[in-house]
Amino acid sequence: MSLEAPPDDLAEVSTARVAALITRLASEGQNVSDPRELIREVAAALRALGVPVDRCMVGLQVLHPQVRVVSWSWRHGVDDVVEREFDYSLEEQPIYLSSPIVELRKGTPLIRRRLVGPDARLDYPILHDLVADGFTDYVALSFRVEQGPGNAVTWATQAPGGFTPDQVEALQAMLPVLSLLLEVHAQRRISRALLGTYLGQDAGRRVLSGQVRRGDGERIRAVIWCSDMRDFTQLSDSMPGPALLTMLNTCFERQVWAIHRNGGEVLKFIGDGLLAIFRIDDREGVEAEASRRAVVAGVEAFASLQEENLRRVGQGLLPIRVGLALHIGDVEFGNIGAPDRLDFTVIGPAVNLAARLESLSKILGEPFLLSSAVAQALAGASLPVRPLGPQAIRGLPVPQPVFAVRL
Repeated sequence: MSLEAPPDDLAEVSTARVAALITRLASEGQNVSDPRELIREVAAALRALGVPVDRCMVGLQVLHPQVRVVSWSWRHGVDDVVEREFDYSLEEQPIYLSSPIVELRKGTPLIRRRLVGPDARLDYPILHDLVADGFTDYVALSFRVEQGPGNAVTWATQAPGGFTPDQVEALQAMLPVLSLLLEVHAQRRISRALLGTYLGQDAGRRVLSGQVRRGDGERIRAVIWCSDMRDFTQLSDSMPGPALLTMLNTCFERQVWAIHRNGGEVLKFIGDGLLAIFRIDDREGVEAEASRRAVVAGVEAFASLQEENLRRVGQGLLPIRVGLALHIGDVEFGNIGAPDRLDFTVIGPAVNLAARLESLSKILGEPFLLSSAVAQALAGASLPVRPLGPQAIRGLPVPQPVFAVRL
């Protein structure tokens, strides 16, 4: 897509040419899949129109459990548009509290600052930085998307004399359609982030790609991770709710960190339990590799929890204890549930066996158990695995070989 206006008569920014550019942006801008490309194209179109923009910054609030704001920064003569993410602590930092964005969030639609000459007004720290970089004029505009106020686009120029009144009007006239296009990108990003956060990255991608009907899915082979926090029922009866939630979140955080670090995917939290998979494809030796990664993830999770427990005990808090079991098997990976309430998960006998094996870890007093299938896949690997002999597992007619991982 090219939004560039005809290069004739660049000194004059006519209403008709601005309107023509807005029309093209409204009809073609939705086809731009990357917000960085959109900002780059809009900036180039404005320059071709006669608006001497040399710098643009867009700040957009997003709905995400960790990220509060995403920003994109463009500079004339630089190919890359820089994308940055800021967490929720941004709103407590001096760089934010002393910025024009605070005023824009209060409802001010436009902030205009001359940066040089007798009318210069440098009342924000960012303006001093712009002057040092040779900029002469600055315009900040606020806009709303569905998530509410606090979004902004700022433009700056190095042109002698700064922006003319008709150039500022062109920037304002462009804002409504630009904000709508940015909202599209914001919603796409929010959809990916929330689905990835609540369903898992792979399951989230599957839903976005169209696997949304009940029964949609596929049969896969995977190493199945089932873990559970010990004594949760007793703790929930004796601990205050907020303290229990903090403890449970810490328990999950330490495990999820290790799972993701080793290529696994968390599918769901079931009360104080966690279900994850390490996918296996058809390549030779991948089953052994997936098993190795799953065991390493387990060892790292327990080590991380042990580190956390040293801190907790030092503060007079109860330690976090976990039981974990791994099993290999074929599972159905897809949508299950009611027509109006679905869950993307894995089901099948292999999942049931992994869960029963985890329950057995409580009886045996071993925090980390492996099925014989996982142990066989690990044959020859230098991992601290030891046999526990045949063990009775609920639902199976004969005892099964069980293995423990030394921690």
